[in-house]
Amino acid sequence: PRGDQKKALRYGLIGGFAFRILATVLAAYLMQVVWIKLAGGAYLGFLKGYRFVHETMADPLFVAYMRAYMDLDVTPQLPAVPGTPSGFRVVL
Repeated sequence: PRGDQKKALRYGLIGGFAFRILATVLAAYLMQVVWIKLAGGAYLGFLKGYRFVHETMADPLFVAYMRAYMDLDVTPQLPAVPGTPSGFRVVL
């Protein structure tokens, strides 16, 4: 019936918008979780065909990603350790 079609369309639209809003909020939260970012980077290496970390870290693109991740996300959250040289991250 025509009335049920309009009702189904309305419920579908409202449900679709509600799901998208919920998914966006969840994605924004998950992007703040550190281990999810690391798991995502590892998964990208896996998708590129690497099976081990040392293979992935031989790729300059992943090295640049990890350095940027350390500089922008990890280092600001950690307190400075007395006596540690400033360029220690390059060695890591």
